[in-house]
Amino acid sequence: MDEFGRVAELASLQHGVVGRGQLGFLPWRDKTLRRWADSGLIDLPTPRVVRMRGGAPTALQRVMIAVLDAGHVAAASHWTAAWVWRLPGFDLDRLDVTVLRADDTRVPTTARLHRPRLLLPHHVQHIEQIPVTSLARTVFDLAGQRLMTFGRLERLVDTVLSRSPAMGFVLHRTLGELATKGRPGISVMRALLRDRPPGVEVPASNLERRFEEILRQAGELPLARQVNAGGEEWIGRIDFCDRSL
Repeated sequence: MDEFGRVAELASLQHGVVGRGQLGFLPWRDKTLRRWADSGLIDLPTPRVVRMRGGAPTALQRVMIAVLDAGHVAAASHWTAAWVWRLPGFDLDRLDVTVLRADDTRVPTTARLHRPRLLLPHHVQHIEQIPVTSLARTVFDLAGQRLMTFGRLERLVDTVLSRSPAMGFVLHRTLGELATKGRPGISVMRALLRDRPPGVEVPASNLERRFEEILRQAGELPLARQVNAGGEEWIGRIDFCDRSL
């Protein structure tokens, strides 16, 4: 396989793009890339990223470009990670990437850069071949953003908890890992998780959250959520149940 074929093969695994830093195997790299660009085989969406011509640009490609542009230790984070994780209410109007403070000094040209003091290995996963902060880490990063109101963050936490019973344990573990003095968002996350111990059932929809709010405003005691019904055979799951009745 020739050099262009090797680059194209790598790009096929990364939504049609590669970082210049990944092309150390190319002889006369800069000269070769200029020749390919002049021939219409590639273009350079940023000085640090090479895009193969011929494929239609996609939203995931845009995210990958932002990550590669920020360096080899970068990961999509914050608003962008929430979009990759398909959390409701997030889009790609702005791009966010995170790198460890001491790992890279470059400034990305397509995204807002975050440099946390701590980014543990298990805080980064790969979704659609894109390095992205884990679901739990993404929630904690968003908790420190000014645009995240308490109500919106509460709904976000409940959405994440409703995806898997294990997420409660993961969020509490992440709280212990990140609960350093002065970290934005820790106080509000501690308060939210205090009311949501591991294994707790949370409202599964905005309609259920609204129903609980109506009960609170009326001075009624909360009802049990997501109660399984049936004896030896499971019948179904009840959204809310008054156990005293």
